[in-house]
Amino acid sequence: MLKNILYATPFLLFFLFVGDRITAPRLAPSTPVLHPIAPLTVAPEGVIECEKINAFNRAVTDFQADANIEFKGKRVRITAQVHHSRPRSARVLVSSALGLEADIGSDGEKFWFWSKRYERDTVFCGRIEDVERTRLKLPLNPHYLIPALGLGDIPTRNCVASKADGKILLTEDVNGRRRVTLVDVAKRTVVGHYLYGGAGRLEAFSEVTQHVLVSGYYLPQVVVMKWDGEEIDMVWTLSNHGVNVSPPAGTYTMPLKPRIYDLATDRVSLQLPGNGSNGWRGGRGRSS
Repeated sequence: MLKNILYATPFLLFFLFVGDRITAPRLAPSTPVLHPIAPLTVAPEGVIECEKINAFNRAVTDFQADANIEFKGKRVRITAQVHHSRPRSARVLVSSALGLEADIGSDGEKFWFWSKRYERDTVFCGRIEDVERTRLKLPLNPHYLIPALGLGDIPTRNCVASKADGKILLTEDVNGRRRVTLVDVAKRTVVGHYLYGGAGRLEAFSEVTQHVLVSGYYLPQVVVMKWDGEEIDMVWTLSNHGVNVSPPAGTYTMPLKPRIYDLATDRVSLQLPGNGSNGWRGGRGRSS
């Protein structure tokens, strides 16, 4: 079971169900458009600037938005509800015309995901500190997905800062990969994440190509995401942004399903009613 989870995503499973019936001519694949091409200048002070930007944006304690998600090469569209509360709570509920498709979230201590198209009676989860051990694929990882939308703190620890074109690039080498975070100084927000593998090959990236100004903060409006390994190339268009609006009760509670699969320990346990979990569905009431 674990091997299948590592190499399958709710998005791809959804398209296995409907994709052959509604495919469209393949569009040009997404490529980075914001990454500076001018020569970079090492700028240690860039880390301090990013820490100041973090301090400014921490006034946004709660974020919520609706999203339309389009996949390159598919006519089908899906939607999502996005919630994020600092420091590490998140919930992304992905739906189609056929109902809820996937539930990806974190309550600040543990993360989880659930898919209607794969083991629908099971919630897959783990502790946040074990997320690297689980080898969980990036599209299923709320602690990659939320930053990919340009939300959360800018990572500054163990990073080397460079500057070009009015932007700061923070570079960090982790487990043989290079992670680059792109920060727009004028907007005081993250506009890009890039993950490079062996030989400098770009494996995944996300870019916030359009923002909307809400209460003095630049929030993501159009986000391009691409993961080569999962063959996912999609565009998120966010609307109905909410800043510092208290999320509904149960927003960051893991959904109630019969089985819990711990991705770090490879163990299955039963989840029974009354243990503190519920079946929250994005403010639309609790499932029975």
